[in-house]
Parts: sequence; structure tokens; C-alpha cells
Amino acid sequence: MSAQPPRSVRLFLLPVISFMFIPMGFFITYAISVLNKSVSPLFPMISETGTTEPGNYVFGAIVHFGTLLYLSTGIYAFTIRRMLINKARKLIPWRRTTARWANRVMLIPLAISSLGGFMIAHIELNQNPTWHFIGALTCFGAAMAYMILATILTLVMPLIRWLSATRVAICVTTALCFVGFLTHLFLIVKHGIHQQQGPDSIFIARFHINPNQNENNWTVIKALAMGSFCEWLMAFCYGFYMLTFAVEFGKITVPLPVPEIDENQDDEKDLEMPTNLPGAPRTYTSGRNGRV
Repeated sequence: MSAQPPRSVRLFLLPVISFMFIPMGFFITYAISVLNKSVSPLFPMISETGTTEPGNYVFGAIVHFGTLLYLSTGIYAFTIRRMLINKARKLIPWRRTTARWANRVMLIPLAISSLGGFMIAHIELNQNPTWHFIGALTCFGAAMAYMILATILTLVMPLIRWLSATRVAICVTTALCFVGFLTHLFLIVKHGIHQQQGPDSIFIARFHINPNQNENNWTVIKALAMGSFCEWLMAFCYGFYMLTFAVEFGKITVPLPVPEIDENQDDEKDLEMPTNLPGAPRTYTSGRNGRV
């Protein structure tokens, strides 16, 4: 039997799948929650779309699998860049040192943000809001740090110019959204959320708030809208940033494992049915040499 050529897959498919899978999954949980009337179509937080059945199961699976895709993309990026840095002989010494430093340090926020993603997937907002928001802040903050380090590495390495500019723009947008998200949390903690259902109430996120009840309710409504907008935009920024890795992975292939059969083995011996398994035919001896 002639040896089969090794099969391989294009690595750029990994960030492309990540970009398509995560937003699509969040829109599915959003649609489920809106149809169940557990959240308002107006400015729900991403985590709020996964607080009721069956959206919570879909949300947990999406975040868990998306975190694995994000972690796999980051590990491949680290390996590929280490090879590129070692092969770049004409790279200025300070650029080489900065690139190596950034590439190594990037593994820390990559691991921390992945841990935050797993916390979001396994701790629902309704079960433990404190730890859920700790996981969200850990995931968003560490992922932003990873993006900044990856952008620094892109600027010092001889890569495509438009790629560097695109990553800088995404990092600036993400940083502004992260500040807006923190501001929304500060306002919510400061003023609190006072629900009141009535003809004048506004159903936003998962709360019924009457803006005429007190003077702080309008501030809370605006804070909820700002926090939801910033969170959704941050999630899409992370997805777009992962998509930029498809440019770096474009010409790289990863070999797939191919099963092989050892032709030197005795086929008859391998196919002989063992006698100690349940259901295997048994032989009984009668006398000294006879068999029944």
C-alpha cells in the first residue's frame, strides 16, 4: 500500500470561524430571550440574554467554545510570531527585543482573559452577579491588554501597513468602550435600580424603570443603554481583532493526523475473537483432549 500524502488545513479558517461563530451565537441568545420576554429588545446586556432557559444553555456553550477558539488562535499566533522573529535577520535590535518581549508577555493576558471567559460561561448572572461581573471585567480587561500588546508587536514587525492601522483603530475603540462599561457600572452601583411597572415605565434590558419616580432614574436608564452599547461593541471589536489574524495565517497550513495500519501484523491473529470477552463463544473440554 502506497503512503498517502499528509492532509492539512488552512490555519486562517480558525479566526474566521471565531469571528462568525461568536456574534451569531449571541444573536441567537438575544432572539431567544426577546421571544421569551425575559429581556427587552432595547439595550440588553449580553449576559442578560443567557439568564433563562433555554437561552442560558446556548449562552454557556457559545462562550465556552468561543473562549477555546480565542485561546487556540492566541497560541498559534505566539508560535508563528516566534518563528518569524527568529527568521527576521534584518530586524533592528531594539525592534527584535520589543517583539520578543511583547510576544512572550502576551501569553499572560491571553490566559487571564480565557479564565474570565470560562467564568462567564459557568457562572450565570442570576446565580452570582458579583462573580459573573468579575469574570466579565477580567475577560474584557485582559483581552484588551492582549490586543494592545499584539498591536505593539505588529507595529515593530514588518507586516502589512493597513493591518497595523486597523488594529490601532480597533484598540482605541475597545479602550473607549471599556471606559464606558466601567462608567455604567459605577453609575448603577451609585444610584441603584428601582423597578416599578406602570404605564410610564420603560422596559430596558431586564428592568422596568419609571423615569418619573425619582430624578436618578433617567441617569440609570442612560447608564444601562451606554453599558449595553459598549459591551456589544467590545464583543464585536474582539471578534474583528481575531479576524485580522486571518491575514497573518493566510499561507500557513496545519497537518492533520492520518491513521495508519501496520501491515506487518498477523491479520488472522488480530481478528481472532478473544475468549474472555462477554458474548464470546466458549469451549468446554470433555476428558483429557476432547472438546465439546
